[in-house]
Amino acid sequence: MCLASVYVEKGSPAARELVMDKTQSIECADGRLVCRSLFGERVEVEGFVRLIDFSNSLVLVSAEA
Repeated sequence: MCLASVYVEKGSPAARELVMDKTQSIECADGRLVCRSLFGERVEVEGFVRLIDFSNSLVLVSAEA
């Protein structure tokens, strides 16, 4: 099973905020990312995917367009 932690980067790379842990899916819908966790939680995030790191189970979303 491959689960990821989703972080939003605001401004500098050091300013990362954890949005969701144990994310099983991410869907693009109407300019937003809809993240769903293993436990059925749902979080919507504005921005775009900047980095997917499969080795470290990390998804980095940039809030700046």
